[in-house]
Amino acid sequence: MPGVRIVGVMQTLGGVRILGLEPILMGVRIVREDFRSGTGPVHQRSCKLRRVACVKQRLEQLPGRAPAVQVLAKPEIERSRRRRPGHFRTHPGQVGGESWAMDFAAYFLAQYPSLPRLERSRMNQVPAIVNRPDGSRIAWRSTGQAEGPTIAFSNSLGANWSMWDAVVEALAEDYRILNYDTRGHGRSEAGSATATLADLAADLFAVMDAAEVERCDLVGLSLGGMTGLHAALRHPERIRRLVACNCRAQVDESGFKAWEDRIAALRAGGVKLLVRPTIERWFSGAFQAAQPQMMEQVRAMIAGNSERGYEACVRAIQGLNLQAELPHIALPVLYVAGAQDLGAPAAEMQRMAELTPGSRCEVLDPCGHIASMERSADLIGLLRGFLRGD
Repeated sequence: MPGVRIVGVMQTLGGVRILGLEPILMGVRIVREDFRSGTGPVHQRSCKLRRVACVKQRLEQLPGRAPAVQVLAKPEIERSRRRRPGHFRTHPGQVGGESWAMDFAAYFLAQYPSLPRLERSRMNQVPAIVNRPDGSRIAWRSTGQAEGPTIAFSNSLGANWSMWDAVVEALAEDYRILNYDTRGHGRSEAGSATATLADLAADLFAVMDAAEVERCDLVGLSLGGMTGLHAALRHPERIRRLVACNCRAQVDESGFKAWEDRIAALRAGGVKLLVRPTIERWFSGAFQAAQPQMMEQVRAMIAGNSERGYEACVRAIQGLNLQAELPHIALPVLYVAGAQDLGAPAAEMQRMAELTPGSRCEVLDPCGHIASMERSADLIGLLRGFLRGD
């Protein structure tokens, strides 16, 4: 079926690279250059209506039935109606607000309501950036169902949001998905080498605010699970349900020292020195041998993080002391453990479930520390049931 794809803005660490429309119309391609000024952000309001006229003219020249319009970008454009017609936001680099392209999309569709719409099944997958007060820059994206309930995913230390790829692909058919990279990991930057769990939870809430999500279900693994526990205890109004995978609720004296040793290794040899021992902790030898391609991806994922961000997150873990507060969690919690996970032993996670009112713990066997990759199909099943209220 013919259609116009309004793709919105591509935001990167360097700013806005692409904006406007990318239409594909019954074999006639309308190039991006018709809808942008040079190669940078558009700041000339005078040419907006001309662009609308250009689109309308090209649509009218097409043979046969009218094209359909599919919006593949963020749908929360209602605020555009509060500005006078033809007046567009001229600061597309303002992360979290409406971009010029979204305002243009809202105006264009309002001018031509007779155009049939394709189902808005997917959100814009292009990463955006949230700037934090301490200089950290948090990369995030929204995918899945624009109108569906929202699930946010929080990652392990040493990982980026690709650790959830198999899970997200399955759940995106029914949910809106928020992925973000922890500060200093993946596409995100850390402002310093120190952080607390409160800082990491605040990063999550900043992403939710940028995505205009007041409350969501949260799935976290390892450090992401710890962040989720902190969020559930300190800000339960932002979290509907929590799935805490492969995580602890406290760090004892021996654990604190072990983290100090890891920081010493990090400072001596950088993140690359941690790749091999991290994989050994995360996955069994048998699983590594059976999944060589996945292991190559994991190596690249770990090595791609910054020393500053890694140390900042280790400092946050060292301050973990939530075990005694678990009885005060007042929202549904599902704990997921791996039977062979030495980083977050199943027995310890079962004890956490006993302390958390109304929660339960599911143990995947066999499974190491990264359930989202080693047992993705089983984790997907657990998530679907829990999020339905089963």
